[in-house]
Amino acid sequence: MAPNNRSVYLSFLRKRGSIVVIGVIVFYFLFVLYYDSHSLVVSLRDIRIDSLIIILLCVTFSIFIRSIRQFYLLVTLGIRLPFDQNLLLYLAGLSMSMTPGSLGQTIKSYFLYRNYGEPVARTVPLVLVERYLDILAIFVFVAISVMFIHNEFLSISVLIIGLILLALPLLLRFHGAISCKIKEIFPESKLFYRFDRFQNKLADFDKSLMSLLSAATFVYGWPISMCAWFFEALAIFFSFKALNIQLDFELTTAFGFSSLMFGAISLVPGGAGVTELTFLQLLTSYGIPIAQAAAAVLLVRISSLWYSTLIGVVAARLILRQKKMTNPSADRF
Repeated sequence: MAPNNRSVYLSFLRKRGSIVVIGVIVFYFLFVLYYDSHSLVVSLRDIRIDSLIIILLCVTFSIFIRSIRQFYLLVTLGIRLPFDQNLLLYLAGLSMSMTPGSLGQTIKSYFLYRNYGEPVARTVPLVLVERYLDILAIFVFVAISVMFIHNEFLSISVLIIGLILLALPLLLRFHGAISCKIKEIFPESKLFYRFDRFQNKLADFDKSLMSLLSAATFVYGWPISMCAWFFEALAIFFSFKALNIQLDFELTTAFGFSSLMFGAISLVPGGAGVTELTFLQLLTSYGIPIAQAAAAVLLVRISSLWYSTLIGVVAARLILRQKKMTNPSADRF
């Protein structure tokens, strides 16, 4: 039976979201106190309005382009929404950016079920593939940037993460054959018996995942992701310019995106802590004064993560006000 009105979304916010938000607020409070709060406030206060507008426009363009990618992925699943509804759906998913790996954006599957009757299991792979394409695009930007700056730490990290990203879709595509091989080795395992029962209920999930892992997804989805994250890279670059920190585009991209990448794979909600401290360490190791570096990190995170999350919360409230289907399928899975 479908949850009534806002129950799923609000229940998540009450039970888990509030804890995450409080933890993040405490982290940022300590972050500001530790890294000279007066200097941080002065640096952020002196940002010109026109610079801030440019930064937010870049982030907004990035979000809009990623909504186009979502539209294409939904069409791949045989789901066609009016583009304005597709955009609203994508924005609503951003309300859950402050979750491990941003995987809380699977709340979009609930919205698709609630408003359009699409089974949850069929649409959950959408977010998984979106996140993979995001990390892949970030990785490519970091790999290209590292070629110019010759940072040994980043070079080794890029190599390891690149191998993982290359292997992941192959493992997912052939997970059935891999599972059968393992079951041949451990035929009496109760774990696999239970997993088989679970898989039988999630046949739609497997079918959708295989559809989204097709070559066409990477041919079309990856360039769209690269375009979207180029605007994110511009937003980071202009954030440094707004604070009068003179760094080249390849440096701001390498430092900013590698921090985002480490934050994403850490599975810490929103990458909070991991992203900021990695970013700060990279900047200070390059000779940027600690107060300036901390101000830059805060500006980048506020104008990207928190800006998009705020938009997402507004969009989620709007989508929850829409009329839900009167008789959606009883079986969500």
